[in-house]
Amino acid sequence: MNKYRIIHQTESRLISELDNRLIIIAERMPAAPVASAQIWVKTGSVFEQEFSGSGISHFLEHLLCGGTTSTRSEAESNKILGKIGAQKNAATGLDTVRYYINTVSSNINTAVELLSDWIINASIPEDEFLREKEVIISEFSMGEGEPGRILWKLTHQALYSSHPARHPTIGYIDEFLKITRDDILSFYKRMYLPNNMVFVVSGDIDPEKITSLIADLWNQIPAGELPEIVFPKNSPEVSSLPIEGKADIGRPQIRLAWPGTSLGAKHDYALDLLGVILGQGDYSRLNRKLRDSERIVSSIRAYNLSFPWGEGFFGIDAEPAPHPEGWESSIKVAKSAILREIKLILKEGLNDEELERAKRMVLSTAFSSNQKVQESASNLASNTIDSSDPDYVFNYASQIQALEEKDLLNAAKKFLDSDNPLEIRLVPLADDEEIEPLERVSTEDIKDNSDHRKIILDNIATIKTLKNAEVKERGRGKIGDFEYHSLSNKIKVILQQSDVVPAASIQIYVKGGIFADPQGQEGIGSALASMLKRGTQNYTAEEFAKTLEGMGAALSAANGYNTFYITGQALSEDFPKLIEMTAEAYLRPTFPEEEWETMKARIEAALARETDSWYGEL
Repeated sequence: MNKYRIIHQTESRLISELDNRLIIIAERMPAAPVASAQIWVKTGSVFEQEFSGSGISHFLEHLLCGGTTSTRSEAESNKILGKIGAQKNAATGLDTVRYYINTVSSNINTAVELLSDWIINASIPEDEFLREKEVIISEFSMGEGEPGRILWKLTHQALYSSHPARHPTIGYIDEFLKITRDDILSFYKRMYLPNNMVFVVSGDIDPEKITSLIADLWNQIPAGELPEIVFPKNSPEVSSLPIEGKADIGRPQIRLAWPGTSLGAKHDYALDLLGVILGQGDYSRLNRKLRDSERIVSSIRAYNLSFPWGEGFFGIDAEPAPHPEGWESSIKVAKSAILREIKLILKEGLNDEELERAKRMVLSTAFSSNQKVQESASNLASNTIDSSDPDYVFNYASQIQALEEKDLLNAAKKFLDSDNPLEIRLVPLADDEEIEPLERVSTEDIKDNSDHRKIILDNIATIKTLKNAEVKERGRGKIGDFEYHSLSNKIKVILQQSDVVPAASIQIYVKGGIFADPQGQEGIGSALASMLKRGTQNYTAEEFAKTLEGMGAALSAANGYNTFYITGQALSEDFPKLIEMTAEAYLRPTFPEEEWETMKARIEAALARETDSWYGEL
């Protein structure tokens, strides 16, 4: 009798199922002697059912990751982790909880056994339950005034008035405090079933041996009946009035949000490209015009969020620049300019150059996100859960390349042709004000919605789709040995060939850093780093961004503690041009006065943001 059934097998990857419908993905990445073992469970905050709003998924994650089991104590697990030099962690999202152990490949069997023990045999003793409860209470306190969290919570409460996505992942403190150990055990037994999980191991491994080991550990764990999840199909009624929150910040922040589409649905990919064109990268429309030319925002970003369980939103986040008449005026000016640029796209369309730039950036990001074993394992798991396609990120990048201007304009007309998007404001507290914890939306305010979406958690549908899918051998390449060279000017050069992905990177390190900043001019090294791309002997700042992002490449500089460094990445075919651009930035910057005035305002805004969060003050 076979331990497992093969769904797909290539030279570098084995995808299998067990009788209990656990999906196992083992991928060989021999580039370095490391590996990552991960278990993903379909049980984030939107799947908490009668516990919705309590944060029970997040609480359980704290208790399982490294906790006591029926076979070993928490201390014994920690001792094993230390012995194998492993790193472990876990995280809870809206629709998944994930656990991982990263270690050297020679110890991956131990990591797989340990991770399996935590998930299969958790005992959740009373003392650990009480201890982690106190830890999470502290997390509530630390996150209460975090601007990003407040903005996210306000957005979801506004967009998902009748959907569990309106609740924060951590829950509400009053409901969290009601969770009992019996609640935790009940939820654990209900949701932590093999037919609701994906087990991925990626790294310098033997896929067949790892799959066999996992099968030995999990084959005797029975599948179970998972709850039926039914969500209302979300049809948000966008408020005509701004939704306002307050935080201990120096400058206001705004988010404009348009109700969007679900993952992979019609217009989803077009909205992704519109986000890149509008507000990702220095050469994007909003950064080039509103931030750099008109200087009415100090930062701005556009993006599209979509989910496998329902509709997301198209968002534009901005920090308006100060206005003589106060922050009300600064918000009004910024919002008006953003809407103006969207109307311009609807009226005049897009040019081929910016469309190709956006496509190139998406392609480069797809490759760069799969270079490390932990990233690769995470992508395999999330892609399989979200779309039943382990290679979704690569197939997505390919489909993006086929989009035309008309596709993006159709998406813009359907979703962005509105002068009244949802407006969420985060404004500074008055001197005598304190932050008030966000409260649950009253159930009395939720309208009944007879139009529902049924969510099937069981892996059975995913397995069926995987069996019918066409899987291509992508190869996982190898990394060569280091080569050491010394140039005539005594610059030391280290080269290493890699064919893991069709991309290349460059790094330059110079002794210096903040320890070398002159007294009284602390921060000058960081200011210099920010200006290297803002004008050179052969490129204006706009031309530099246009050339770089046209390749989908990235180049950045920073000032560390004892080094000044530049890092860059591009697709392999563009690497010679990236080297040229890196040399241009490092050897021939001109520091134009006008560009410095623009950058100075951005640096001042960034410095002001440093104290917006408690950890920024450390």
